[in-house]
Amino acid sequence: MPKIFHTSDIHIGAPFVFLSGKAEQYRSIIKDSFTRLVDLCISEKVEVLLISGDLFDTNFPSDSNIAFVKEQFQKLSQAGTRVLIIAGNHDYYSEGSVYDRGIFADLPNIKIFMPPYETLIIPELNCAFYGVSNTTNKSIKHPLGYVKELEKDTFHHIALIHGSMQIVGKDSDSNLPITSEEIQKSGLSYIALGDWHGLNDFSAGNTKCFYPGSLEPIDFSQVNSGYIIEINFDDKSITAKPRKVGKIKIETVEYQFDENNDLTRLRTVLADKADPDTVLIVNLAGESISNLLEIMTELTSEFESKYFFLKISDKTRVSFDAKDLEKLTNDPIIEAFIQNVEQFAIEKDRKEFQDQAVQLGLSKLAKITK
Repeated sequence: MPKIFHTSDIHIGAPFVFLSGKAEQYRSIIKDSFTRLVDLCISEKVEVLLISGDLFDTNFPSDSNIAFVKEQFQKLSQAGTRVLIIAGNHDYYSEGSVYDRGIFADLPNIKIFMPPYETLIIPELNCAFYGVSNTTNKSIKHPLGYVKELEKDTFHHIALIHGSMQIVGKDSDSNLPITSEEIQKSGLSYIALGDWHGLNDFSAGNTKCFYPGSLEPIDFSQVNSGYIIEINFDDKSITAKPRKVGKIKIETVEYQFDENNDLTRLRTVLADKADPDTVLIVNLAGESISNLLEIMTELTSEFESKYFFLKISDKTRVSFDAKDLEKLTNDPIIEAFIQNVEQFAIEKDRKEFQDQAVQLGLSKLAKITK
């Protein structure tokens, strides 16, 4: 049974400024992950590797990043694995960009779909591929709308699309929008999505449709990264399943101070979760303590070498009693803030949140003026 791998959003060359001193190391990890994927394609004799946009973090990548990708493509080409690529919204097609310069033209089996839309038929697979490449990083056009007529002489139809799903009842990014109705009515066997950095299944009707997510996390907010989609098919059916291939994982810990401000539990958590392939985000909540900054610095210094990256964030609050508030209202700025909150609560009929809003605002001001 023929096998296809689907990946996207690798973002080779991304700056990763939030990783500060570890940014270069992380860029190398992403390249290593892509190399592992290429080697997996070769060892499992994969027929086609689909890359649904944002292979590069920019449409003008460095010569060294281009050389790296070309080396990996050469390995795939020599092994007989086809590579089908569309331009995303980071590495979008434009004049003089990486996909406009014929850089990979000398490699057989490497196909870059030219904008706005191209079709490739592979007769031996009885499959037609429809690639929609972006020419801008932002657009309200529906990319799936380009795939209007399907080839009549092939059994399976697979589209490569880079855009953002519109989810009913939720605020969605309207850039390059895709809807469930479009998926259901497309008549396609499989839609290889790119743009979202986490694994998601948006199959609808008879059409299977997945975001594989990025090979490695691209930012701290990500969940479900590190996957590819394995597609298997014959003349009767098509199946798709996620496979974990990434190395780095992100975990978030919400730590609530207890009444004794005991940090023993937190030290235990940090010790238990220690893993050189983990990015750990610790959010400290509850009432603040006087030496919190010192404690955060101490814990970071003690445990950061045990993780790929450790970030401890202060989300605590400073509480104020009646005497504190009486003193603080002598400050005209704070007095004005409290009056504004009171007025807003009255106008919006939200008196129940007034005290909470005052405490939260004063807590932020107190931390700023420490």
